[in-house]
Amino acid sequence: MEVNDLRFLVAREGAPDLLIVGFVHALSSHPRPRTPVTQFQEIGSADLLADGALPYAVVVVDHDAPVDSVDRGSRSQYRSILRLGVRWYVQPAELVEKEWVLHSDRFAAGATSVQLPSAVREAMAAVADDVPAAVRVHDYSLSEERRRAPRR
Repeated sequence: MEVNDLRFLVAREGAPDLLIVGFVHALSSHPRPRTPVTQFQEIGSADLLADGALPYAVVVVDHDAPVDSVDRGSRSQYRSILRLGVRWYVQPAELVEKEWVLHSDRFAAGATSVQLPSAVREAMAAVADDVPAAVRVHDYSLSEERRRAPRR
């Protein structure tokens, strides 16, 4: 096993490459910073990334969770104001005490999308249905924006 399995590398022109180290599956809302990442078996937990590749994790947010109604009987229903569906994206990860976690900053979607490598799609197919070929890159740091924003 290589520490940086190239099958999990996303090459990008004009931007640093991404190494997809694992995934986070969240229900109903986006995961918090420092959420543990389920690491792909082929990826090592070394803190050395080849050729300046940035560690990223696939995030799957499942908004299809039913909401139990407590005022209209005991059946489950979907609230119309809640988002439905599954959202997929990649976001920065970091190594903390030899474990991959989501980066300590909060991130929003930037302007780019990436094609998920086939090795990532195959690994994700074991835990999720309908793995997309391309996903948005959440690389726009919200904490950096707050520091730059003028105070009112």
